Amino acid sequence: MKWQKRQRGGEQVIGRMPVVNIQDSERYYLRLLLLRKLRAVSFEDLKTVDGIVCNTFQQACKMQGLLEGDQHWYDTLNEAIQTRAPFQLRLLFAMICGFGEVNDIPELWFRYKDALSEDFVRQYSEDSGPQYTLAEIEEFLKLIYIYIYNAYVDAKSGRIC
Repeated sequence: MKWQKRQRGGEQVIGRMPVVNIQDSERYYLRLLLLRKLRAVSFEDLKTVDGIVCNTFQQACKMQGLLEGDQHWYDTLNEAIQTRAPFQLRLLFAMICGFGEVNDIPELWFRYKDALSEDFVRQYSEDSGPQYTLAEIEEFLKLIYIYIYNAYVDAKSGRIC
């Protein structure tokens, strides 16, 4: 990646920021820094915390305290709710739980249960919709576990996927 200065517009311009999959971790953390760190003028500037240049964007996020608590997961899901279907939200929720470092998964569930279950509630009922949602999230988590397990086995055997 190369930092490119904006060609048009003034100093106070907010550009379009694409959605980034959590599995693309460095871009995910880059995006998090771009949304939180003001007046950055380069990638190195984004990675610099208290005069120390971090090796990765994730490390910079940690050093800035952006990954403490679950607020960044709330922000991620709040943003996704604006443009994603419930099926996509459930997959994102499972990826956050499977790959992310969530402090309080039950709280995350209770905050977003309605958005995650919206289609199932409409299809079934207010009572059974969340149960179908949890069952689907469980299936996604099983697939994530298989993915992680296979990556571990491949790494241990020296095979490159």
